Amino acid sequence: MAATGLRISELVWLEWKDLDLDKGILRVRAKPAWTPKNGDERAVPLSGQAKAIVAGLRRAAPWVFTDPRGPGRQGRQISDRQALKELKRAMAKADVEEGNLHALRRTFITQMSNRGVPAPMLAGWVGHSDLNMILRYYRQDEAEGVRMMARIETTVGAV
Repeated sequence: MAATGLRISELVWLEWKDLDLDKGILRVRAKPAWTPKNGDERAVPLSGQAKAIVAGLRRAAPWVFTDPRGPGRQGRQISDRQALKELKRAMAKADVEEGNLHALRRTFITQMSNRGVPAPMLAGWVGHSDLNMILRYYRQDEAEGVRMMARIETTVGAV
């Protein structure tokens, strides 16, 4: 989620046919029993990190993320509840604030914004039609501000 900005429901409904690793694109598409939050389908470019994560997963079912619990569940689509439980477990292991899945989406939005992705493009990637939502997720980082100013000064020259 931190590498793509996906919502948990989008992660749960992700199928292998939604991924084009050669082109580096993930497509959030409606399924017969599910539609994205705003109803719009969208393409999300995959970073090298996201491609590496996905490439390392087993393709045992149409779903990218399957239920990890024992026999009889293998190959089944993971439920929102089980995905949330697994994500919280992984976040705790990585020492990320427990129970705050929006931190992953916020991380993606902040990092992409800090790297210069234009807000309208970023909004499209994460499925927001309102640019103000990008501002709500963005978290200004003091150290990033200092790096940005240094980059501006080397490009424009000292003021």
